[in-house]
Amino acid sequence: MNDWHGVRVDAGGGHVTELGLGNNALTGPIPPELGSLDSLESLYLYDNALTGPIPPELGNLDRLRDLRLNYNALTGPIPLSQCAPAAAYLTQAVQSREHPVPLVAREDALLRAFVTAANPGGHTMPRVVARLYRDGDEVYEADIPAGSNPLPDSIDESILKASANAVIPGRVVRPGLELVVEVDPDGTLHDSVGVTRRIPADGRLAIEVLEAPRFDLTLIPFLYEPDPDSSIIGRVGEMAADEDDHDLLQQTAYLLGVEEMDVTDHSPVEVSSRSASRVLSETEAIRALEGGTGHWMGMMPWFSDVGGVAYLPGWTSASRPYSAVIVHELGHNFSLPHAPCGGAPGPDPDFPDPRGRIGAWGYALDTVVRSPSGRYFRKGELVRPSVPDLMSYCYNPEWISDYFFAKAHRYRVDTEGGGSGGRAPGPSGALAAPVGRRRLDRDAAPGARIRRRRSSRAPRGRRRPCDRGPDRRRERGCRRVRIRASGPSGVGGTTGWDHADGAGRCGRGGDAGPRPRCAHGDPPGPANRRGAGDTQGRAGTGRRPCRNGGAAQPGDTRSGGLAAMTDRQRAPALSSTSLMVAIPGAT
Repeated sequence: MNDWHGVRVDAGGGHVTELGLGNNALTGPIPPELGSLDSLESLYLYDNALTGPIPPELGNLDRLRDLRLNYNALTGPIPLSQCAPAAAYLTQAVQSREHPVPLVAREDALLRAFVTAANPGGHTMPRVVARLYRDGDEVYEADIPAGSNPLPDSIDESILKASANAVIPGRVVRPGLELVVEVDPDGTLHDSVGVTRRIPADGRLAIEVLEAPRFDLTLIPFLYEPDPDSSIIGRVGEMAADEDDHDLLQQTAYLLGVEEMDVTDHSPVEVSSRSASRVLSETEAIRALEGGTGHWMGMMPWFSDVGGVAYLPGWTSASRPYSAVIVHELGHNFSLPHAPCGGAPGPDPDFPDPRGRIGAWGYALDTVVRSPSGRYFRKGELVRPSVPDLMSYCYNPEWISDYFFAKAHRYRVDTEGGGSGGRAPGPSGALAAPVGRRRLDRDAAPGARIRRRRSSRAPRGRRRPCDRGPDRRRERGCRRVRIRASGPSGVGGTTGWDHADGAGRCGRGGDAGPRPRCAHGDPPGPANRRGAGDTQGRAGTGRRPCRNGGAAQPGDTRSGGLAAMTDRQRAPALSSTSLMVAIPGAT
């Protein structure tokens, strides 16, 4: 049956374990007979035209771990009430007990085992032994010694000492991982204490791990021709030379789940405008002309219109050399819309927290990550659920939510994991935006002239590219290349003002520097507990559907927690760190 379209079976060939029928133009209701596939682990029915209620028979799928029903017109709750919040998990940047986040393969993870007792009676944390299995074989054992901290009577994620913790090395974190935690194996606590002896109570806890594709990033330094600032060339070169530890790339590597990064510095490009949209269109054109693969980002010290801009989703972006803007724009490339905080346009309608907070506990595991406000999340520090999501316009500081981490991770696995390398001629996403702002410069129209220095990838033996001396005169004997290329078709439309510039005021973009708190988002508060009326299914955005919820009405875009998006919501959009930019005609 493995030869059947979208069907995978177990090693014995007798039981279906995966049914992948996404984007197959399916219509009508979901057959209730799917509930009889008792070995089914993955069910993908996304991006079809399915209608009607979600059949309650799906609640019989005890082994189901991955359900994706987004981009349909389904209604009602997800009937998977047998799941309970995990009492142990592995976390990297962020993790949720109720909606497990897939781990990035080959990256270290922190194990947190929440040991509780019905009658703690002043007892302290006992010894804990965690065993990890892969494909049925034990691959690692973590022996956590007894501690002096009081034994809690309930799970408390806000204190690291309230759990038994161990760092699991990346070599262990691979697909097919399972976990068993034994509490007090020496029997030092009497049964009357009521301690949880085993997690889970029986069987093994499945840990979802996905292989993240290598992240290829080409950085192009752009020089504003009337007044070039060559410092951007040095910054780009530094990023390429120190791709694993550079401050400007730390957030991208850790918060977007990038396991392996390969950064290339492109030769400089002259441009006659400081517009981020112009830089984006020329980055797109150069990528296409050079047959580029992977992600490309154009960089300038500052832009005249916005702090950064990117296709959503796509392969190209433009950003100032500022870590928060870089990770924000790459997040758009990874399919993430805005989070609803600080007036960010076009927020994700399925974002769990209406205030744009991450809603789950984050953790800085093995790196120091710079926050947009200049604050550092240091190694071993927990990140509170009330912190704003990095895709919002709220700052001071920010992290990534479990919802967006899983969504970006799954998107990259689905789109880049097949080895296509991101080869995509022409525009990589459609553009949409509010109207009513000033028009872009005419320089960004199709056919605009790009003055480009020869790429560092060009064959050797030719004359060196031009450069300017201290007197801003070009060197003699150098080769100057002029090419004609168009960016996204129909360049024009509107742009907005950057709401937080480096000059410390709310207005147009300025020099690089800390952003002021110009967005009027709600202040951090208690974590949103996600009301019982929301199923939070969101299969296809990375959330594990494990909770019951209220029924959705027909036509409701949330569809009981599922992503039943309208055509308007499904259309990719160009996003920026301020208002979006419209370029009509791009597809």
